[in-house]
Amino acid sequence: MGAALRYPRLLVLTLLLVAGQVSAQSPRLWLRDFLRSALDDPAYKAFEGQESIFSKPGSYALPWVPNLEFRTRNNELLDSRQQYALRADVGNPWQIQSNHRYFEGVRTAKSLEQQLLLRKLMRERYELALDYWYAAERVSIMEKLKSLRQQISAAMVRRSGSADFDAEQYLNSELDVISRTADLQEAEFECALARAKIMQVQGGSEAGLDVSGMIDVEGVRTVLSKQDSAGASVEIELLKQEIANSEQRMKTDRLNFDLGFLQGTYAPYKADRGDGVFGLAAGVTIPLFNQNRDDIARERLKVTERKGALEQFRQREEGRRLAETQLALAQVERYGRIDSLEQDLRSRQLNLPTTLSKDYNPIVELKYRDKLLELDLLKLRIKREILRQYIAFLDNGGRLHQRPLLNYLSRALEPLER
Repeated sequence: MGAALRYPRLLVLTLLLVAGQVSAQSPRLWLRDFLRSALDDPAYKAFEGQESIFSKPGSYALPWVPNLEFRTRNNELLDSRQQYALRADVGNPWQIQSNHRYFEGVRTAKSLEQQLLLRKLMRERYELALDYWYAAERVSIMEKLKSLRQQISAAMVRRSGSADFDAEQYLNSELDVISRTADLQEAEFECALARAKIMQVQGGSEAGLDVSGMIDVEGVRTVLSKQDSAGASVEIELLKQEIANSEQRMKTDRLNFDLGFLQGTYAPYKADRGDGVFGLAAGVTIPLFNQNRDDIARERLKVTERKGALEQFRQREEGRRLAETQLALAQVERYGRIDSLEQDLRSRQLNLPTTLSKDYNPIVELKYRDKLLELDLLKLRIKREILRQYIAFLDNGGRLHQRPLLNYLSRALEPLER
């Protein structure tokens, strides 16, 4: 996962020694609160400051009077012949309107960027929560497997005086205990690593993440079957908006000239001759050459690049959602087959003592339970893959960040926003 940091093992172990393991009395971080914390992320909140700029059009609107100039002149170099003028350049109304439309487009693009960031933040938190859930469940199964191996080894020790005692099998059982202990330690490390990443996202909070009430496989199947509820791709909408913004920017740059000027003059010396002292002048600008050709060329290059990126993205997106859905549903079917096999084995285990009758051997039953736990471990791995595909399906369909936000890892799909 791109957003998650890769911690060295020594760093994680040091972190755990400082923070300590989360006990039953430690504060709980509910999954819904962890997912909802994306809305409080500083990067996401920064967009609110940008919105305040767009809410005040005066902060980006072009002026109707770009320049106001005071002039004076004296053609005969006499104090009595001094003339004064006030000149105002006239803004281009078409450029002013075009600039306004451009910034409205920028505002839309910023909103889409905010949605894209929220999508990234939500995907990161969903994957972290999923990693932690898998690691915690794996620790639980590994503890049971280790306990069973220890029971098998102890049962063999109790039969050490019997004729059917097999020293090689006993040695293998001891090696199995060591192997299961190593597996448990690895699972505990993975769980600690997942918790450390969650702590970092939460700003160092030591509360344990509560992942109870995780959605079951049948619930995943129900959501996956609703393909028509997928929203539009934010990336495509953003690329289209950026293309429109660049095209609007080119229009604004082409109109980057003033229409002309208005000028009022005052010549007090003319009053002595009985002439009018006030005058009015006007001029019209004829733009022979556009001074923004370099900016227009740069925007044209951006439009070309973004159109290519848009077409490439569309081709990559075509059929991807359907393929992801089919893959996830295939994993669901696989999970169902494994679950049916486990249920069949569990029903056989109920009759195991009766079947063995007088030759009942507790070691056989312990090994039977061990195999069932290995099936549980296999089912856990498959369910993790199902949930990963499920999250990817929701993310690519624009569902994870769709408002109002929902907790798609809960059975009831509880709302995240109050």
